[in-house]
Amino acid sequence: MLHGSGQHIYRLCAMMDVFSRKIVGHRVEHTETAALAAALVRYAAAVNQQRPAVLHADNGAPMRAGTTLDLARSLGIEPSPTA
Repeated sequence: MLHGSGQHIYRLCAMMDVFSRKIVGHRVEHTETAALAAALVRYAAAVNQQRPAVLHADNGAPMRAGTTLDLARSLGIEPSPTA
């Protein structure tokens, strides 16, 4: 969580390459939703012009949602066993 001015709280979602430790995509949003997580996966795959073989993620609801998992599989990315 990131605290903004006043009562505003933001969520930082980042995708990192586990081998190089490079951040390959990020978003700052007011909420965490499956649609925003899917958009982050789509954006990171498009910008980096490559797709990972496996998506390792925390076990949060947006990353377990069907929207995110279906998108990842449609891009040829398999979720890790914990997702």
